[in-house]
Amino acid sequence: MLSRLGRELRVMGQRYNGLKSLLTLLESPALKTFCQTSFDCERTSSEVLHNFLNTSKPLADRVNEANTITAPIDNFILRSMYWDFAFPSLKVVEGLRSQPLFQKWFLWDSEESFTGFGLACYKTADNSMFDSGYSKELYGLHGKGEILVAKHLFLSFGHIQPRDVLSTGDLVLMKDPGDDGRGSLLVRRIGALPGEAVVSASDDSVSLELDSHEVWVMADNEDSGEALPADSRTFGPVDARHHVFGRVVYSIRSAADHSPVRNPSRRSRAMDGAMALALDDHEIIQKFLDAYK
Repeated sequence: MLSRLGRELRVMGQRYNGLKSLLTLLESPALKTFCQTSFDCERTSSEVLHNFLNTSKPLADRVNEANTITAPIDNFILRSMYWDFAFPSLKVVEGLRSQPLFQKWFLWDSEESFTGFGLACYKTADNSMFDSGYSKELYGLHGKGEILVAKHLFLSFGHIQPRDVLSTGDLVLMKDPGDDGRGSLLVRRIGALPGEAVVSASDDSVSLELDSHEVWVMADNEDSGEALPADSRTFGPVDARHHVFGRVVYSIRSAADHSPVRNPSRRSRAMDGAMALALDDHEIIQKFLDAYK
């Protein structure tokens, strides 16, 4: 009984976290611009409130009506998070786009029901992030062909600063700044954060200070025998708001072989711990594998 009570209390807390995240997101610069230019959010809020206060209807009906009313906002949030679903190599679990807003946010980061919201995966095409000397031991990476699951950090909405959610050493899934329209993605390691100075390895008198939204990203294949892949040494600093999807939290090799990615920062591991734990489930792993069928 006590264990069940503990689980229920934990789920309630996770639901609250999801709702709190939604309310914070609704106050973000991106949503405010959307409401000012494309959609009457004030009227929508009034309709949702009036709908919920109408206790003559069953709760399930009120929730369904609220989902219908808020569908344009939900669609804007999803398309902003997942870059308009324009990147073929950015995979999501089946049914994500059809889930109603309140289901996604109330169950987000919850053990009660896995929705896949806020997650995406990418199958590595090379060993640009695999150094045989430390990548497996330090991060738990396995190289070319593994499926890496990333947790969205909501940087694109403008209400979260990169320094508040990223740490040096984090592995991130990001758009390729040098992409020529092919929809290319990269996994790279955060080498420096906003406000920090990057010093040239060949001349320590040459340095570059990163702006408030910029990060310096690095590849890790120095001894792989491959040509040096694209990173900040070739394309320069990266605006995290426009290029970073999220932090890599899990690696999948097969239905029976999968494990959390061990980002070195304690803060990052604490932020992602619940999600990594939830992903360690056969049925959930299969959902990501199915994305590649």
